[in-house]
Amino acid sequence: MQPADCLVSQAAGGNSLQHQVIPHKAPAHCGVGAVAQFSIGTDNPVVDSRIMQAFRSIHLPRRRSCDQNPRRTQMMMTTRAFMAGMGAAVLGLCTAPPVLAQTSTRSLIRWAELDIDPAQLASFKAAAQALKEAVLRTEPGVAVYHAVSEADNPGRIHVLEMYDDAEVYQAHLQQPHFRDFRATTDKMVTGRLLHDVVAVRLGAKARLSASPLVRIAKLEIDPAQLQAYEAAVSEEIDDSIRLEPGVLTIYAVASADRRSQLRFFEIYADEAAYRQHLESPHFKKYVETTKPMIASRRLFETRPLFLGLRQR
Repeated sequence: MQPADCLVSQAAGGNSLQHQVIPHKAPAHCGVGAVAQFSIGTDNPVVDSRIMQAFRSIHLPRRRSCDQNPRRTQMMMTTRAFMAGMGAAVLGLCTAPPVLAQTSTRSLIRWAELDIDPAQLASFKAAAQALKEAVLRTEPGVAVYHAVSEADNPGRIHVLEMYDDAEVYQAHLQQPHFRDFRATTDKMVTGRLLHDVVAVRLGAKARLSASPLVRIAKLEIDPAQLQAYEAAVSEEIDDSIRLEPGVLTIYAVASADRRSQLRFFEIYADEAAYRQHLESPHFKKYVETTKPMIASRRLFETRPLFLGLRQR
């Protein structure tokens, strides 16, 4: 049991709120005051903001005369207000929308598949890491810059890039660090496929874990059922990001010239989070709903080279 002046409440998804009453020394002619301090520990900035707004609206009452038991006075003054604030905070948790990194209609998304000479793979990875750091440091219009290698074929690299618009992408191609990277690595690359893709649903939390697990998938959908599939997968992505702390990213994109060809880039906090996701009710519902809609499916285990997110 927590001490009476330190109340901890668990909210949905393991998020925690901590409230502590700190005595406020006031002159003898004033009532005993109290200051409430709050700390928020959620993975959802929308939820954090709503909780802070709820608690900032609380006005702690002050007694007009001093009590001989200031600690009891503090507890009487703050418990009712705190519980009211907690109710507002829980309401915010329940009603806050998922953190979705939906791009605008002008956003440009590229998915590249690169085959690297195995003898030069280490050199390529070092050059790619340096490029990522330069891109995120100097190009604010680049929202996502991820690269992974297939676990069963380490020389096959998948690169997912998201730009605010086509102008940002064209400017990226002219950056000195990108030109240096191409000059350095062109002879290391034995095959290159660039895919123009469009967003189906892009779900992501604001932060990644220290050792994430990344899976990619390629699906072919029955064109006659494509609209129903997109609705089902969008619902599943929203539920996964909103309800599962360990689901960090699910990007679903489609080929720009063939919408029935979909690709998925999924990031989980760890292996356990991925396994938990597979057992979730919303994922099982998605599997059952979409089974007759999927013509083919290929799943890939990967090893991250780097995962780059623009700082919000």
